[in-house]
Amino acid sequence: MASKDIDKLTQKLAGTTVEGSEITVSFYKRQMKLDTEDSAEEILNELNKNPDVTVLNLEGNTMGIPAAKVIGKQLEKHPKLERLLAADMFTGRLKSEIPECLIALADGMTKAGVKLTELDLSDNAFGPNGMKGLVKFLSSESCYSLKVLKLHNNGLGPTGGKMLASALNNCYQASKATGKPLSITTFISGRGRLENEGSKALSKVFTEMKSLEHVEMPQNGINFEGISALAEAFSHNTNLRYLNLNDNTFTEVGAQAMAKYALPKLKNLEVLNFGDCLIRSGGGKAIASALREGKFEKLKTVHLSYDELDLAAGIAVISAILNKDLDHLDLDGNMFGEKGCDKLQEIMTKANKGDVLVPFDNDEDRSDGEDDCESEKVNDPNLQVTGTGLTPRSSYEVSTIELIPIRKFVSIYREKLNAIINYHNSINITY
Repeated sequence: MASKDIDKLTQKLAGTTVEGSEITVSFYKRQMKLDTEDSAEEILNELNKNPDVTVLNLEGNTMGIPAAKVIGKQLEKHPKLERLLAADMFTGRLKSEIPECLIALADGMTKAGVKLTELDLSDNAFGPNGMKGLVKFLSSESCYSLKVLKLHNNGLGPTGGKMLASALNNCYQASKATGKPLSITTFISGRGRLENEGSKALSKVFTEMKSLEHVEMPQNGINFEGISALAEAFSHNTNLRYLNLNDNTFTEVGAQAMAKYALPKLKNLEVLNFGDCLIRSGGGKAIASALREGKFEKLKTVHLSYDELDLAAGIAVISAILNKDLDHLDLDGNMFGEKGCDKLQEIMTKANKGDVLVPFDNDEDRSDGEDDCESEKVNDPNLQVTGTGLTPRSSYEVSTIELIPIRKFVSIYREKLNAIINYHNSINITY
């Protein structure tokens, strides 16, 4: 490990560090089990020694109600706090405990009159029940100054997503009246099961704020309806630099909405990740057209992997980025075939961009004649054709599970997978 990395790790694990005007009290991944008031004593002492603390890092510990209440009470004395980093903080806790813990911490910060710029509660699977503990705080004056909001892997669901959107909207409207409206620049909420309802509700807030620069919303079960709403919202956020919607179900309709409404307005875009979004060939061509027509002088990374693009769509994408200063293009896992992959690599190499294209390791097409099994000449009345054939004529439909790409199979059954996740999140214990 490099000395610089060791220094960074040491700082994270240290009780208190000072860097410029930032004073950090950190218990980063100490795996402290904060069950009682006494168990929080070390944190209380460190905060007492640093009344001007600006960053509190509690990530990687587990907090119960008694500890949350005394820490919240202590936070009343720290009005200069700006960043609360509390990811992975409720492992093993009952979901009924989490709202009370969040309310205790939030009340302490509100009474102190803090002006938060960053709130990170990622990797806390508290769902919509946990969001109940945040709604009041996210609507409060303490969050008028919020710039970074990280709620990754919280399992909010559509209900929690709508609660979040309502709280942020209330915050925006109230802060707007003061002349300094809420202007979140970084919004991260992946693996949250937001689906269409949650993403559409958030789209309205995004449209109002017009301040987004970095958005990550992967794996949220959003289909073309929610994607289209987000596309319209992003068109109002022209400073957007980083956009990750990986592993949602765009289909061609959602991709076309992104190409029509969002991309023409996102001239500052640096990273575009629509991988594993089932945009298919029509959607790929639409995205390619938008990329070709725009300047995108800052664009560095494009992910369109596992999107069921055919060779024509792949060529369209590559043609669109040849005049861009890209350093990373991922088209792996599509349906180009071996010869198609070679052709795409050849085009990039001739343009002196061969190293930009991610190697094709998982292309899923069989159209170039490569089969997983050998075929033989047959003449059987139970087959549809005489000659080389493997498809039997039958009164029932043959299962195609083994005949379709695994990514497509997952996409088709995405709703069933979400149902399983919903059941998991209905269990009382968080993980």
